[in-house]
Amino acid sequence: MFDRCSLIMRTILIAVAAMMSMSPALAAPNANEQACILKVADTLPKIAGMNIGKSRTTPMPLPAGWPGSGPPLRVEIDWSAAGQTATWAYLCAVSLNGVIVQRLAQ
Repeated sequence: MFDRCSLIMRTILIAVAAMMSMSPALAAPNANEQACILKVADTLPKIAGMNIGKSRTTPMPLPAGWPGSGPPLRVEIDWSAAGQTATWAYLCAVSLNGVIVQRLAQ
């Protein structure tokens, strides 16, 4: 069941990424934001019937000596499942080693 749910989730993520790249109004301004949104969506719980809604990114202040390729980002993602709706916030950093996300307390 989780394998099928994972396949559906990944298919939805690919479709969303494709739509974002085709429409300038929906496109994330840069590759770091797109990578962060996809990584956050991939970390959401695998729940049957889960729907991912809107996502938003906000640049965070650049810490002194920051080694990343861009500023850290706050990513908010709306989702709903089993009659419940939630918005979760994450801190995201893109580095040479990949994309790292950490869920923030609400």
